[in-house]
Amino acid sequence: MYSYCSSIGGGYANQAKGANAGILGGYYNSAIGSTSSILGGEYNRVYSSYTAIGGGYSNSAQYAYSNVGGGYDNWAYGYASGIGGGDSNQILVSYGHIGGGLDNLVKEDYGSIRGGSANTVKGYAGAITGGTSNTAGSGKYLAVMGGMGNYVNGFSSVIVGGEGNKLKGAQSIIIGGQSNSAEGDNLIIVGGATNTLLGDYGRIGGGIGNTVEGDYAHIGGGLSNSAADYGVVIGGESNAATGVYSAVNGGEDNTASGFSSFSSGGVASGYMATIIGGTGSLADDEYATVTGGEENSAEGAHATIGGGGANSANGAFATILGGYENTATKPHSFVLGGYGNIASGYAAGVAGGLNNRAVGKHARVVGGSDCTASGAQAFVGGGEENTALGDYASIVGGGSHTADGTGAHVGGGFGNTAVGDYASIIGGSTNSAIGDYSAVLGGQGNQALGAGAGVRGGKSNVAGGQSSVVNTGEANVLGGAYGVIGGGYYNTGGGATTISGGSWTTAVGNNNTVVGGFDHNIAADGATVLGGYQNVIVSGDYCTIGGGMDNTVDATDGYVTLGGGEYNVVDAYATVVIGGMYNKVQSNYATIGSGFRNKANARFSTISGGAKNSNNGRFSFSSGYRAKITGDFSAAISSYGDSCEARGNNAVAFCADQFAIRDSGGTWNDVLGLFDSRRRHLAESETLVKVAADLAQADSANAKVNVEHATLVNSFQKRTAAAVEQLAGLDYSGVIAQLDDIIAQLESA
Repeated sequence: MYSYCSSIGGGYANQAKGANAGILGGYYNSAIGSTSSILGGEYNRVYSSYTAIGGGYSNSAQYAYSNVGGGYDNWAYGYASGIGGGDSNQILVSYGHIGGGLDNLVKEDYGSIRGGSANTVKGYAGAITGGTSNTAGSGKYLAVMGGMGNYVNGFSSVIVGGEGNKLKGAQSIIIGGQSNSAEGDNLIIVGGATNTLLGDYGRIGGGIGNTVEGDYAHIGGGLSNSAADYGVVIGGESNAATGVYSAVNGGEDNTASGFSSFSSGGVASGYMATIIGGTGSLADDEYATVTGGEENSAEGAHATIGGGGANSANGAFATILGGYENTATKPHSFVLGGYGNIASGYAAGVAGGLNNRAVGKHARVVGGSDCTASGAQAFVGGGEENTALGDYASIVGGGSHTADGTGAHVGGGFGNTAVGDYASIIGGSTNSAIGDYSAVLGGQGNQALGAGAGVRGGKSNVAGGQSSVVNTGEANVLGGAYGVIGGGYYNTGGGATTISGGSWTTAVGNNNTVVGGFDHNIAADGATVLGGYQNVIVSGDYCTIGGGMDNTVDATDGYVTLGGGEYNVVDAYATVVIGGMYNKVQSNYATIGSGFRNKANARFSTISGGAKNSNNGRFSFSSGYRAKITGDFSAAISSYGDSCEARGNNAVAFCADQFAIRDSGGTWNDVLGLFDSRRRHLAESETLVKVAADLAQADSANAKVNVEHATLVNSFQKRTAAAVEQLAGLDYSGVIAQLDDIIAQLESA
């Protein structure tokens, strides 16, 4: 049937070509045109106008308001296309849609496919919601929501189904796993496998091959992670997140490289770097931090390491607070953990033990072993091979100390040295302290050699000069300045010496004193020895020896006093000897005040002690046994046992068996005769005293009479004057008569 108002209502080789065509029965169906329709199956065709097909087999329905509602070789080529049945579906565009499965294709306009198999769409309002070899291609409102060969490309992209996922751009999404990729705009991938995602507001929320490479990147799944631009990786394995606002918070080979970095294990190179978590750490400058253990390094700027491992921290505000092979080279360096410690300089530290150093500036070391601290405000507070070399050096702990100058101090025992400046050692063993304000307050090899020297401990003491002191015993020396040795043994001396301890004393020169006994020997200046045995002092100055034994003095102008006994000798100037045995003195202002072989040999000699006295002149005096003096203002007392001589000058001698005095004429006078004469003179003297008293009394009476006479004379003179007056008025004979009366009165008085 052909043409206008056509219709066929039964089946076989149907055709109804045009106008208001219909066909309602099946077989070779056609119905070409106008308001066509076919509701029956087999070779269906309907070409244009308000076309429709409602039966299956080799369907087509090309153009106008096309539709196909039956299955097999479906087409629908255009305009308001449809296809609602399955097999080799196509629709080559206009408002396409396919609602059945197999070789689906649409290729643009409002394309859609909601059925599975070799799906495509390629454009405009594309969508696919059915699975297998999905695409959706070139642009606009793409989507694929079924799984397998997925691919979408750009604008309002979506893939929500797994397998070969890819996706290129705009408001992207992939939520399904496998070979994910995605390339631009507001991407997300939330499904695992070999994820990539290159650019814009990225994100990956599933694991395996993760990468991201740019913009507001993020990876939230594990394995071969990376990221970049505002990177973040919160998932484990070979993490990266290279730079800008980077972060990594998952384990394995972490990086984060730079700017606002953070890692959770290793690398994080620079700017606001941080690593909080253990393993291959680095952090490499600016606000670097590592707070976890293993192969830490942090290489500078505000470096910090807060965990153990092969620590380093290399400068700026460096700190290491964990143990192992610590370093922390300079500015505000520190190490507060043990093992290979260094810290080398500026605000250096180290407060943990083993191979410590801390070389210089505000150095300290507070933990033991091979310590150093080398200068500036150095301090070492732990034991073993301590050194501290200078500036405000100090060492408080035992070992092979040194401290070498400026504020030096050592405060523990063993190898001590402290060479100079404010030196000090307060601990025992092979001490030294060599100069400046030295001191050693501990025993063994002591020295202190000069400046404010000290030593207050025993053994091989020296102190060598300036304000020297040695206080306690063994091989004491001293060697000058304001000495003192207050302990015994090989003592020597010198300077303003004092030695108050006994043994092999020597005390060579200056203001010596020794109060202790044994092998004395002093070679003058303000010497004193107050202790006994082999005393000497050969030659002068302010000599004194106040102890006994081999005494000598040998005084070239010394003010000798020798107050102890034995083989005394002296040899002059202002000498004295008060002690007995082989005494001698030999002149100047001699004295000997004890006995045996006395001699004194002149000047203001005195010997008042017994034995073989001799004096030989000057203001001599002697005493018992063989006293002899020859000349000057002599004396001799002997008590006899042979010889007692005094001959010459104003001699006296007294020898015993008698008491005689020889006068200047050589006559010997018995002293007893002198005693009688004295009694007689005393008696006469008493009489004379009495006569003198009587005379004094008479003289007193005479004086009284003289006063009375003076009164009378005075009266007489007055009367004489009156008489002279009267004579002028009397006759001469009358006056003579009155005078005779007055004379008579005077005579009777």
